[in-house]
Amino acid sequence: MAMITWEAPDLESPDLEPPPRNLEALIVPQATAYVGPSTRITPPRVARARRRADPPRYYNIYTSNVPGVAASQATFFTSVPGNQTTATAPVAPGGSFFVVTAGYPSGESPPTNEDGAGEVAGPAVTSVVATAKKLTVKGLRVLRHRCNSTLTAFRSRRGEGQAD
Repeated sequence: MAMITWEAPDLESPDLEPPPRNLEALIVPQATAYVGPSTRITPPRVARARRRADPPRYYNIYTSNVPGVAASQATFFTSVPGNQTTATAPVAPGGSFFVVTAGYPSGESPPTNEDGAGEVAGPAVTSVVATAKKLTVKGLRVLRHRCNSTLTAFRSRRGEGQAD
C-alpha cells in the first residue's frame, strides 16, 4: 500500500489552473485505510477572468506500473475532495508510479511531479550484444554509464566480472 501526499497548489501563481506540488509516494502498512478506485469528478469548464486561482475543488490521482504516468482515462485511479492532500493506493508487484492533478471550475491542472513506491522492477532489456571480449546490454533502467543506457561488462584475468 502506498501513501500519496502532495501540497496544495500555489494559488498566487499566474497560472489559471496551478498544479499541486511536491508529490511523495511512500509504502505504508496494509492495515491503513485506502481511497479508491472511484468515479472521476469532471466539472464543466467555465471561462472567467481572475487575479488569483480559486482553491481546487478536487484532486485526480493517476497511477501506472511504469514510469512516465500520463494524466489520462487509462491511468486514472481516483478523485479526492479539494481539502484532502493525501490518499492511499495499492502498489503493483513491481512498484507503482503516481501523479496528481487539481480540478478547478475551469478545468484540470497539469500534473505534479511523478513519484513511485514499492519494489521498482528491474531492467527491461531491449538488446544484448556479446563478443569474445565484452557484453553490451541496452534497455530501460539499465545501469547508466557516461550518460547512455549501455552497460559494458568484461572478464578480468582473474575471472571476476567487472563493469566499466
